[in-house]
Amino acid sequence: MHRLANARWFLGFVACGSVASAVPPSYEVQFLGARYTATAINELGSVVGNLDVDGTRLRAAISHNGLPFELLPLPPGMETSRAHDINDEGVIVGAVCPNQYVITQPLAALWRPVGNSYEVELLGVLTGDSYSSAYAINTQGDVVGG
Repeated sequence: MHRLANARWFLGFVACGSVASAVPPSYEVQFLGARYTATAINELGSVVGNLDVDGTRLRAAISHNGLPFELLPLPPGMETSRAHDINDEGVIVGAVCPNQYVITQPLAALWRPVGNSYEVELLGVLTGDSYSSAYAINTQGDVVGG
């Protein structure tokens, strides 16, 4: 899993090979859209991130093959969302929220690719907690969060 630190930029910084390698790695910067923050990239080059809708509301989004971001669906009753990670099967994890501040009442969510779109599933909360968020997913589909 590769994390992206710079908002509005897709940076593919992956170091491969040994320290004594004679061929230096090459990098490419691609602009995927204004007001987006990229949060993760998988081995296929799909990037997930979040759109800043109006300065307070965020929406989870995905970019395939360097194309502009597309918004991910929201479940009924939810207003905002965040995408935190994507695995090599294209499954995305993050959180959704019933109000405009996705960080105040988040519920862990998972977006699964179905054809050319995504289905969203709420993952629930841990015993004793009112809120949750999913932060990472591996290739086996194991999700971590809290």
